[in-house]
Amino acid sequence: MPEKSLRELMLPGAMLAACTFLSSCALQPASPQARAAGGALREVDGRYQLDRSFQDFYDTAFVLTGDGKAAPRAADLAQAADALADFDVVFYGERHGHPGVHLQQMKLLRALVERNPNWVLSFEQFERDVQGIVDDYVARRIGETTLIDKGRAWNNYAASYRPLLLFAREHQLPVVAAEAPGWAISCVGQWGPVILDRFTPLERSWVAEEVHVEPGAYQDKFMDF
Repeated sequence: MPEKSLRELMLPGAMLAACTFLSSCALQPASPQARAAGGALREVDGRYQLDRSFQDFYDTAFVLTGDGKAAPRAADLAQAADALADFDVVFYGERHGHPGVHLQQMKLLRALVERNPNWVLSFEQFERDVQGIVDDYVARRIGETTLIDKGRAWNNYAASYRPLLLFAREHQLPVVAAEAPGWAISCVGQWGPVILDRFTPLERSWVAEEVHVEPGAYQDKFMDF
């Protein structure tokens, strides 16, 4: 796939994903009255807040934050998809297992594919060392039971991520297993980055090229958010 046509929809963990995703749009609950009024956004101490009253577990509003030159504005799903359609990468922050969030992920993915079919779906939910298993499932060489077992699917796979994966398979979207293996994360947590020197080249490729564990700009930006 040519580099300029790459469209990657990332679904990683809540804090890190949301930190990036807020540069384009964010997901917050909002009442019907707030949506009708353009989201009832208000500025408090230099930050914009959305009316957080909500009617039910699935009530949702998107906020387009723009480039910082214009005030944020509330948007519906179609407007959010229009705003994101030409981005190279879209991070969708989530609260794991929240049905309303996963429903909106599915709706947004569908809307983005309608605007441009050249997307790659990337999951934190699958670890990098099972990429071959994920590929085999998407290519219909193995069944879902094998995917769940050999791919070490999370306990909430069926309710939270299965619809996304089935959609990707039906629409022939490449699927990336994006998370570092849990055992590798544990090793770094216990022994520090020096342990990476003892990994095989293949194992090392499953972990980020740069690992930030010391205080510094990366941690400061993360904690500030």
